[in-house]
Amino acid sequence: MERKDNIKILILGGYGSVGYETAKILLKQTKAKILIAGRNLDKAKSASEKLSKYQNTENVIGISIDTSN
Repeated sequence: MERKDNIKILILGGYGSVGYETAKILLKQTKAKILIAGRNLDKAKSASEKLSKYQNTENVIGISIDTSN
């Protein structure tokens, strides 16, 4: 995968099992900024902090999004 600096990837449900593992793979293979999103902001922030430590990066952000609105 080509590495680009300006890519942002939003992962809805990024603190769940599949979303979290997907984020780990993307962090290893790209320089993309990863947005971990879901209805629960605390879970999103917790997952983003773990991923940041895992990959030693600041390219992960936890945000709250409710797609039902």
